[in-house]
Amino acid sequence: LAPNHVNINYIKAVKLNFSVMNNLDAKFRQNLKMGNDQIEMQSVPILNDISREDFYNNFVKPGKAVVIRQEDSDWNALNWNNEYFSKHANSVKMAIKTGDVSKGEREYMYLREYVTLLEKYEEDLKTENNPQLPGYLHDVPFFNLFPNLVKDIEPFPVHHFPKYYQQDWHKYIQFFMGATRSLTPLHFDTLYTNNLFFQVKGYKRFILIPANQADKCYIRGWRWA
Repeated sequence: LAPNHVNINYIKAVKLNFSVMNNLDAKFRQNLKMGNDQIEMQSVPILNDISREDFYNNFVKPGKAVVIRQEDSDWNALNWNNEYFSKHANSVKMAIKTGDVSKGEREYMYLREYVTLLEKYEEDLKTENNPQLPGYLHDVPFFNLFPNLVKDIEPFPVHHFPKYYQQDWHKYIQFFMGATRSLTPLHFDTLYTNNLFFQVKGYKRFILIPANQADKCYIRGWRWA
């Protein structure tokens, strides 16, 4: 959670997401305790505010993660909904990843069509145990496609970025939208960059693993595990 790469996440996740991820955590711990290998799960510090100097000295330089609350509290993006997307972000068909996102299989639809699928899925979850999961709007340069929506994520905390990055910060944001139980497999970012992640709606749980443990992560391809 440091500068150079930005993700903005809008996931319709509810409590079921936590139960699924807790089950994954249990399997994760069990797998890593096989043989002599063990892992200690550690929490990430949570702050309400931080200066640029402290951010870089205490987290960026040593390569540590941190959660900073309220960075997006004044964003209009917190009020995004299907009606808003239909009016302001419906001119381009979006690439929706289906199945395992690491395989890159896609189908294309307008954002209003995708949000309608998400809403139906969340309703079905209330009465069904395993409705069909919609695809995942994953890793999309959203504000290049819809520059009129940049205003919805302002004021943006550009002071967290290196100075060379601050002027065109909105060009490098990757956007995610998905349903409860959406999952991105273990990976590292393709440009080897650090990451600032903003959760606009819903919940997302991270499991972070030190780079020196990569040989224990069953790497496939060149960046997925």
